[in-house]
Amino acid sequence: MPRKSTAVPPEKAKLLQDLISRFDALVQQDGFELQAEGRETTWVRKQQAGEASIHLNASFKKRSWRLGLTLRQVYVDAGLERCVLRTHLQLLNPERFAAHLILADPLDLERRTLDLQDGFWNEVLPFFAAVDTIQKGIEVILQHSDWFIGPSRWKPFLLADQLAGLLEVSETTAIRQRIAAAVQHKHAGNPEMLASWEQVQASLLQKRPPEYD
Repeated sequence: MPRKSTAVPPEKAKLLQDLISRFDALVQQDGFELQAEGRETTWVRKQQAGEASIHLNASFKKRSWRLGLTLRQVYVDAGLERCVLRTHLQLLNPERFAAHLILADPLDLERRTLDLQDGFWNEVLPFFAAVDTIQKGIEVILQHSDWFIGPSRWKPFLLADQLAGLLEVSETTAIRQRIAAAVQHKHAGNPEMLASWEQVQASLLQKRPPEYD
């Protein structure tokens, strides 16, 4: 049988709404527009090479909200979505932010407001500024591969490879050499990982247009 969803008391629902309203007022100052509101509240802003979005995710368990902040940078080429970088606030600064922020009472509301302000000014805005072009996005991936979320350990490097394919051929070749060097550096001394990457590269070569090989 399907599990029953937890009923949210009105005072708890108001806590979340108050937090969303406060964060909304903050992010709108930097051009983010509210797109959807609720258990996942989304704000979007146009970037030089596509679109940046902030997602405040909320799940209610027992007597408190568990909150997470996800960031997405979408790169658009020829009017089509080509690549998406996705990270969490906690990944950008794990020493400052837990995987989930807890919102249970009015005192938490003040604390979480300060947390989100801090995260927005010191992590979110710098992150989006750092990845607002394809070339800059690749640089961030190569320097901070642990920031990015994906189904496999190679996801960040595959994203860099995907972005490289959107550039001129001369740039693409040099960047793919740097991606390979970054993998070698990250996994030096681990032959199993390097062998796994060679298999990934072989698969990529089969999918690429001839002019990029």
